[in-house]
Amino acid sequence: MSEEIRVLIVEDEGPVRALLHDYLQSRGFEVQGAASGEEALALLSGEHFDLVLSDLRMPGINGMDLLSEIRRRHSGVGVVMLTGCEDVSLAVSAMKAGALDYVLKPFRLENVEASVRRALEKHGENRRQSYSGHRTANERGQKGRPLFTVTGRPDPGSGRRFSKREE
Repeated sequence: MSEEIRVLIVEDEGPVRALLHDYLQSRGFEVQGAASGEEALALLSGEHFDLVLSDLRMPGINGMDLLSEIRRRHSGVGVVMLTGCEDVSLAVSAMKAGALDYVLKPFRLENVEASVRRALEKHGENRRQSYSGHRTANERGQKGRPLFTVTGRPDPGSGRRFSKREE
């Protein structure tokens, strides 16, 4: 990967969080862990993540509340939920609330990776479809000016309906 994908794992069970961290890191992702929804929100406020992989049932800020806050404050971050088999209806509610996917516990690590990759692909498509105006480098985790701006006028000589801004 030319630019590492950053994943935040939010799981109150330390051994599960460590297992997911080590596995996803071995698969080429840059991974950080948080033991609670509160810790996750603090990390999201100061750092860029492409995806959050969060447990649904946690003390304090639970997974649904965390999802709601991420959608409100950090709309450029995708979310995948982890849930026990008895929570399937809750997982479906999370999908309706904006989660990109969910993984049932107990899980196979390969299935978690597949879900993360599907969610990242779906999240990229959703961002392209909802594109309007301009895309900034901040969307890639870098502060900066727009990468390109849609002008609504044809680019001279190309016939395209946008002009590319020079970096």
